[in-house]
Amino acid sequence: MSNKLSNVNSCSSGIAEMSPCRAGSVKPGDRQPLTAAPPPRLLDPLRSAIRVRHDSIRTESAYVDWAQRFILFSEKRHPSEMGAAEVSAFLSHLASDRGVSPSTQNQARFALLLWRRRLSAGVRARQSVCR
Repeated sequence: MSNKLSNVNSCSSGIAEMSPCRAGSVKPGDRQPLTAAPPPRLLDPLRSAIRVRHDSIRTESAYVDWAQRFILFSEKRHPSEMGAAEVSAFLSHLASDRGVSPSTQNQARFALLLWRRRLSAGVRARQSVCR
C-alpha cells in the first residue's frame, strides 16, 4: 500500500496525479490550435459508400481494386476528366483482352458506377456549400 502512495505526486493545484508535474504542462484554460482535416483521398468515397451499405470487407477490397485498375487503364487520369466512353472502353478491354467472365465484368461495372456516383455526389455537395 505504501508503494502505491509513493508513486502519487501532487501538483500545486492539490490534485493528485500518477505522473510527476511538468513546468510547461497545459493548463485547463489553454486551448490547442485546431488543425484542418486532411482532404479525402480519391478512393475514400467508394470505401465510405460500401461501408454505409454494410457490405463485407472483401467486397470493399474488390471494388477498390477495380477502381485502381480503371485508373491505371486510363493512364492515371482523374475520374472527373473521364466519362462513359472510358468506362465502356475499360469494360470492353476486360471482356476482349483479359477474357473475364460476364459476372466479373458486371462486378467491375457496378464498382465503377458506385464510385462515380459518390464522386459526383461529393462534387455537388461541395458546389452547394460554395454558393
